[in-house]
Amino acid sequence: MSTRIDKTPITAEDLAFQCLALTHAAVSVMEADARETLLFILLEKTEALYGMLTEGAL
Repeated sequence: MSTRIDKTPITAEDLAFQCLALTHAAVSVMEADARETLLFILLEKTEALYGMLTEGAL
């Protein structure tokens, strides 16, 4: 069975783009539950991005 999941490590640039996309989606969505979920995912992605950036500074 062929897998279609890309296991390439994510870059800080990719993660930043995902954060921007999640922000746009959260601002645009009208359903409160969907917005809350998007904001939770955004928080996780932002923490991961911050970790990548501070890890590189050490």
